[in-house]
Amino acid sequence: MANLYPTDDVYFMNKLHISQLIVVEGKYDKIHLESIVDALIIACSGFSVYKNHDFLRLLRDFSAGPGVIIATDSDHAGFQIRRYLRDAASGGKIYNLYIPDIVGKEKRKVHGSKEGKLGLEGMPVSVLLETLLSLDLEEDSSERRQFLTKNDMLDDGLVAGTGSAARRKQLKKALNLPENLSTDAFIKVVNASITPEEYRAAVLSLADGGAERRF
Repeated sequence: MANLYPTDDVYFMNKLHISQLIVVEGKYDKIHLESIVDALIIACSGFSVYKNHDFLRLLRDFSAGPGVIIATDSDHAGFQIRRYLRDAASGGKIYNLYIPDIVGKEKRKVHGSKEGKLGLEGMPVSVLLETLLSLDLEEDSSERRQFLTKNDMLDDGLVAGTGSAARRKQLKKALNLPENLSTDAFIKVVNASITPEEYRAAVLSLADGGAERRF
């Protein structure tokens, strides 16, 4: 367990490790949570998630495995998105993180939300930690080896080279993963939900093939 200090002005030596996928609405929510949590956090980009079929497949995969934490805002739009995500992963392990109703607006915004409530990005760290720790999360009992690293991706021509961005895009499509996953998020998703054999087959299916490697 991480060393946690329930204040908003401390330096966190260790982050709270969570094996579940955390879904938030926007990139600023993601950035705020990443400052205190070691987890795979993906922003669903609000209502555009309705058309993001790759994201929904990822949601279902994680809900059938370690589980998914839905951490949307407490306004009308947030609850609407939460219901949609919950229904899309019906039958899986879903954890609802509800942030409290706090009147105010985020510092970066000129105007607050329509309902005048703080969103997740504006929640004090102490409130977020308390809310996260109140969830009855199951420990991840998976013994799957973490086989993919950035060095592996470098060997496969997926980072730091000519055409690497295009290869990553092709690979995400081959694996039915959201196109906007960062490299770090891609590694976490692959290690959590895809086997080495599936990954290798997808790399070899790319237009210019891939090197034969063993993990």
